[in-house]
Amino acid sequence: MRYIVLTLPVIAHIMITQTGNNNAAIHTKLSNIFLNQTINLVSDYLTLQHVYDS
Repeated sequence: MRYIVLTLPVIAHIMITQTGNNNAAIHTKLSNIFLNQTINLVSDYLTLQHVYDS
């Protein structure tokens, strides 16, 4: 389960990067959103793991 949670945003990010969108502004914005979401997901996940482990 943990690997699915961590890899989904990465896959989505790769898919967006591969679409070859000509509009660089939209492309960058989407990339940043997914990057931020990934970071949030990972930190939330690590926090939860820490809570469950203790």
